[in-house]
Amino acid sequence: MLIVLVLGLLFFSLTGWMRLYLSIQDWQLLASLGLFPGPLYLAVYGAIVGLCGAAAALSLWLRRPWAPRAVRIGALAVAAWYWLDRLFFTQSASSRTNWPFSAGMTVICLLFVFFVLARSCEFVRGNA
Repeated sequence: MLIVLVLGLLFFSLTGWMRLYLSIQDWQLLASLGLFPGPLYLAVYGAIVGLCGAAAALSLWLRRPWAPRAVRIGALAVAAWYWLDRLFFTQSASSRTNWPFSAGMTVICLLFVFFVLARSCEFVRGNA
């Protein structure tokens, strides 16, 4: 199950890098639309997600002893950032209608991360 978590973190990282790339590629369009908070926020958010997701996956793969704790903290931070972003910056009608699904998926993802790390702690520490 740890491999599934590592692959999920790599996918999460990939989405961040794609967000960074697309926000740079479409910078003029995004700026012309007058979106708030703007293309710089999208680019910075993408870079942070890309770096953090890759670092988390690599640290688990290399069995760093601090990895489980860092991934737990990172997962909680990402969930908090997602919901703060959604509450303060997202203005679409669909975001207000599908919040129960998003909340459920947030809880499921967090439970999965914590469950896998709890079961894999000895493996990550290199004792298994």
